[in-house]
Amino acid sequence: MFAFDLLFVDKQDLRRQPLIERRDKIRRLIPVDTRSAIQFSDHYDGQGAELFKQACTMGLEGILSKRALSPYKSGPSKFWLRTKNVVERELILLGTNYDKDGKPIAYLGREADGQLQFAGTAFLTLGGGADVIHVTFAPLTALHLGQAHHFGSPRFKRPYKV
Repeated sequence: MFAFDLLFVDKQDLRRQPLIERRDKIRRLIPVDTRSAIQFSDHYDGQGAELFKQACTMGLEGILSKRALSPYKSGPSKFWLRTKNVVERELILLGTNYDKDGKPIAYLGREADGQLQFAGTAFLTLGGGADVIHVTFAPLTALHLGQAHHFGSPRFKRPYKV
């Protein structure tokens, strides 16, 4: 687990203090110990483009840029910017089902070493026409199926690439 901000300490509300001061306080609270379950997430001062390129090379999701003197604000803010590393991969639709809340999900796989391996699940939302299902799964933007969709009991068909 990585700690990157501190909103309250000893019943004191720190949300109006600048980010740099809140981070200084949290840094002093977390001991430097690589075996600890909680690690301090250090910041980077410099060119965001360089850091983003390095994050992409490492396969990370992206970076979050915040103004050092900004107060804490819940939700989207003019004080921070999220830059996502969008990775596209070719996945195989294995089947569909519903999750515990009744939302349609897809079971996805990928080929590795000549074998079909489970890659994970993705939430589905219908849109963009009858032949497209938009998938909220970072590496995949849309499945082009070209046929009716079924979201009932798990339905597995011969896998095909999407």
